[in-house]
Amino acid sequence: FYFDAANDYKVFVFLQNADGTLAPPVKYATASTYGCMAKTVSIGDVNHDGRNDVIIGDSGCGIEVFLQNGAGSLAPGVFYPSVDSYKVRIADLNNDGLLDVVGIGWGTDTASVWLQNGGGTLDPPVAYGIAHGGWDDLEVGDVNNDGLADIVVMSGQASLRVGVLGQRPGGGFEAPAYYNIPDVFPGGIAVGDLNGDGANDVVVAYGGNKPSSKIGVYYQNASRTLDPIAAHDSYDIPEAVEIADVTGDGRKDIVVLHGGWMAMGVYRQMPDGTLAAEDLYGIPYASHYNPHGLAVGDISGDGRNDVVIADYNYGLVVLYRNDSIAPTAFSAPRAAMNPAAAGPLYFGKRLRK
Repeated sequence: FYFDAANDYKVFVFLQNADGTLAPPVKYATASTYGCMAKTVSIGDVNHDGRNDVIIGDSGCGIEVFLQNGAGSLAPGVFYPSVDSYKVRIADLNNDGLLDVVGIGWGTDTASVWLQNGGGTLDPPVAYGIAHGGWDDLEVGDVNNDGLADIVVMSGQASLRVGVLGQRPGGGFEAPAYYNIPDVFPGGIAVGDLNGDGANDVVVAYGGNKPSSKIGVYYQNASRTLDPIAAHDSYDIPEAVEIADVTGDGRKDIVVLHGGWMAMGVYRQMPDGTLAAEDLYGIPYASHYNPHGLAVGDISGDGRNDVVIADYNYGLVVLYRNDSIAPTAFSAPRAAMNPAAAGPLYFGKRLRK
């Protein structure tokens, strides 16, 4: 194990410049160690001061909260011990208008919720039972159309399934409902409206190489439950997945990273609510992608969503959407953290449709 004191166990913050580029990262020390490495990061206002804060999960040890101060930087992290810290997400989990934190551990069979209190801190966690093994993923979103954020957990080991903890109107969560994943090797999970009916659906990436590799969608039905999985053919080893509008048409699409294949896939949502076949775009090589190492958002200030990838070889890889190439197209990836490592390799034009 090689320790890089300048970069290891740090939070990197890349601020957007006025011209839409990213400034060199500002680094913040964390409580992470070799046995408690940070595996996930989420952003949201968890002390109700109107400023976004940063929360990381130090796997198996606890969550760490970095509050943004008035100067636009982050205060030192505050550590909350918990085994449910392998993956963390931020959402309003008791319908009081304040953002809370939820985390899962490696095979803990629980999801822990830290509620934000009126004092600008987090209450001690409350654990809710939900079966999951290892290689899990975590999302939050309203998946029963009642206006409340639910907890959605993908179990990647042991029992291969998606579990949903529905939020109760009066606080707390219902007993989990489970939906089977029909194959091994689940890669990632996301929540969003994928057929334009106004109700959130759940997508999972699963399978290894073709023909078992699939993108599966659990569509929400009129009964406010999830239908059995609808499988869509996928390129090899689909892993991290996100749902966002990357075509600029107002409809949510699927973005997925393919481990070991230098490829990012996009499934465009069509006007009739179906999904088009996957389009592929070139990205730098990584054998695998962390499910929380993919994000979508406008980081150039042009009003169009871009794709950001945390890559252990190349650093922060950014694909800017470029309408001049095609309706769904991205410019060549840029490695923002380590540009010298990017070399002359990468393309960004569509590999195949």
